[in-house]
Amino acid sequence: MDQYNVEVFRDNRSSAAELQQNTPGVDEYLLKRSGRTETLEIKFFLPIAEVAGYWHASKLPGPKMHLAWKIDFICGGQFNFPGLALLTRDCRCRWGITLTDILDDVHFTAILDQENEGYKISITVAVSPETDDFKLRIDHRGQTLDEMLKDWRKSLALPSFHFPAAAWDGVFCTWYARHGAVDAAWLEPAAQRAADLGFKTLIVDDGWCYDEYCRVNPETIVNWYRTIGDYRISDVKFPHFAEHVQRVKEMGMKYLVWVAPHLIGCDSDFYARNPDSVLEPLAEGQRRLNVRNTAARKQLTERLTALMHAGNLDGLKIDFIDIVHPDPESPNSRETLAFAKELTDAVRAVKSDALIEFRQGYANCAMLPYATQFRAGDAPFDAQTNFGRIAEIRLAMGSNVPIHADPAFWSKKDPAENVARHMIAMLGGVPMLSMDLLKLTAMEEKIIRRWMEFYRQHQNLLNHGTWTIEMNHQDIAAMTVENDDEKIILLNDSHYISEIADSPGKTVYLVNLAERPVSWQADRVEEVSGSVVQTSAVPVGGCGVRK
Repeated sequence: MDQYNVEVFRDNRSSAAELQQNTPGVDEYLLKRSGRTETLEIKFFLPIAEVAGYWHASKLPGPKMHLAWKIDFICGGQFNFPGLALLTRDCRCRWGITLTDILDDVHFTAILDQENEGYKISITVAVSPETDDFKLRIDHRGQTLDEMLKDWRKSLALPSFHFPAAAWDGVFCTWYARHGAVDAAWLEPAAQRAADLGFKTLIVDDGWCYDEYCRVNPETIVNWYRTIGDYRISDVKFPHFAEHVQRVKEMGMKYLVWVAPHLIGCDSDFYARNPDSVLEPLAEGQRRLNVRNTAARKQLTERLTALMHAGNLDGLKIDFIDIVHPDPESPNSRETLAFAKELTDAVRAVKSDALIEFRQGYANCAMLPYATQFRAGDAPFDAQTNFGRIAEIRLAMGSNVPIHADPAFWSKKDPAENVARHMIAMLGGVPMLSMDLLKLTAMEEKIIRRWMEFYRQHQNLLNHGTWTIEMNHQDIAAMTVENDDEKIILLNDSHYISEIADSPGKTVYLVNLAERPVSWQADRVEEVSGSVVQTSAVPVGGCGVRK
């Protein structure tokens, strides 16, 4: 279409992209494979009329409702994904811009052209001999962001992926509760409490592979990862590790540990033996693995599979893959994905149903073959951000994928309704907790039990229903999930209830994460701990039920 005039630049030569009109309102331009390594640049112009903001994948949830002079971001197989939406004021996609190449290094820019009233878009893709034909999709149907991305995912023609049943079970993680001050003496009674509260997976986060007892603060963080890379079990903290793991398993818990194979501590034996395995210095005492160093990748894979054997572990939390940033000028996405495949294949060779957790920065469709669960980025004390980050991963990956909350962690001075909001915020995914369970108050325990029971009662709907992400002018307004019989509304904006509450013929659960009580005609209203109350409004941290 003349409106776009999409140009493709290869070797400083330009040509028009081939337009394929398959769906009314969606223009698809075919970019044919070249079979060689090269940088491909796609350029076009989009009018700014009706545009009031934008969105692209990031850890900052929700739309950015201003007209930026320059929108600039990178993505690749190991970091976010290739999608940009220019939004109207009511958060619909005036222009939805996506690629079906989700494996290569990509750089998006959109620069405001005041004279010509629009954005100049440039998309640089580092293609390789492995790059197949792919498409640029420009969607101008005025859909919601959620609808536009659902259609984009369909265009990827992905296969179905199987996830172990345990990937949907609630998780207790040690990180916020103890940081590096974790050991078997504290962990075993904490794991028993977690099992009693309804959690079935334990993640022992960073701290198990060095003797020092330490907590994160501004002073300790500057050199925190200096010894990472050797992955030797601390005999000081975990004497007789295999027997300890077995005792936790007998409580009914799966046992995972944290690893970060892309971080190489500058004081580690691995670095001393493999000084050419790393790239530029980074903060916090470590350098970044050179993913092109296949010998180093092989050594790390062998160390981590030996760890799986040594403890008879059920899986790994694999952190910081996104520290390897995509870069079309020096592409590394395909090498990073190759390492992800090597490592996860080796872990599954030890345990076929291993649980493998990836984090938010690399929670995308390219990573679906490798992980079993995808966890929101760090949000301690912040239920609102946790909720939004879960929603962001759902926008990237959709329904029927085990998306895990960041562990709920609140101030001991928080009132009951805020504790409930932390638990409710996680229901958009799989709940995870990281409070010190040996120091819970009676109020905290009661609220945790209530919402874990809610999760178990509605687990089939929450795990396998159809999710919809609702945005308002500044935030994620609500997340809803439904099937033929039921609907759960996780309401984050009390003003949005009129948009989503009516579902004739279904039992509807309105769970109030919002800032105030919500007037809603319910057959039953429950407060933060599940007790029935006589009120015409659903309280903050409570739930209303309409049949």
